[in-house]
Amino acid sequence: RQLKLLLRKVIKDSETMNKKTDTNSAASTALSCSSERSLRNPCYCEENVWRLAYRKVHEQDINNHHNDGNNNNNNNEEYHVVFISNEEKCCPMFQQLAAENEAKPCFWDYHVILICTMNNNKEGKMMPTVVLDMDSRAPFPCLLQDYLLSSFRKLEFIEEEY
Repeated sequence: RQLKLLLRKVIKDSETMNKKTDTNSAASTALSCSSERSLRNPCYCEENVWRLAYRKVHEQDINNHHNDGNNNNNNNEEYHVVFISNEEKCCPMFQQLAAENEAKPCFWDYHVILICTMNNNKEGKMMPTVVLDMDSRAPFPCLLQDYLLSSFRKLEFIEEEY
């Protein structure tokens, strides 16, 4: 239920923003940036993920067009937007660029990341799931298990409610 409310808020905020700004500018920036990391604006994780997802989806469309619709290259990639939050609206995460000290967590009210799953490669082997988090010090992209271990370490010193 909370996720539905959050998604409605994001959609409503997006619609409001679209009325104030030119939607094409966000889309064109997503496609024209020199690298995926350069799409990042600090403290705007949902906008960053929107632009990254837009870029990834349109790269797939461009690849499909150039391959005459054949299902080659990265067409087996699926992207999932993931909202990280909790009832307390206080999520401790390590490896975040917003943290002044690398050894300490950053406390987000929520955080948004993009996850890429790949059905299989050309040989039919399952490929690893990766996380794309532009606000993280972790590699970009980062294997899901590595991201989880580095971002959500054992938090002994933090109160149980978080």
